[in-house]
Amino acid sequence: MRLAVILLVIGACLPFVVAQEAPPYRSAENPYQEDLAFSTGQLVVLRVDVQGVQLDGLTVIPQREPTAGELVPCNVQLSGTNQAAGKVIVTTVLLLEDANGRGIERVQLESFKVKSGRQFAETSEVDISGAALLAARRVYVFIELSF
Repeated sequence: MRLAVILLVIGACLPFVVAQEAPPYRSAENPYQEDLAFSTGQLVVLRVDVQGVQLDGLTVIPQREPTAGELVPCNVQLSGTNQAAGKVIVTTVLLLEDANGRGIERVQLESFKVKSGRQFAETSEVDISGAALLAARRVYVFIELSF
């Protein structure tokens, strides 16, 4: 009986704990622009709301080990939710930067549409130089929304 009560209390509190883990969305202008820490294969957390479109994060995932002097096929995933009143077209450009903030490669993703009230995890396939992937420590993110 005691175990059942403890489990019930934990179950009732769990949604509040989970809700506290994710940072709140902060407002950002359209187009959204920000310089962030970057590591290949790791999530870059955005957590911004741009005119009702919540951008959660992006990830650059190489399909093989990067090697200097070669192009590496990569999947770039941008995730979020369109809570705006209508359909939105999302255009994304990434500028990979070295540790000193110097641009080393510009990556433009295919624009995509998201209907109102929909979550998205859009993946674009792009080729990125292995040298840029190896040297990149920051990413300048530019996301423009067209309604």
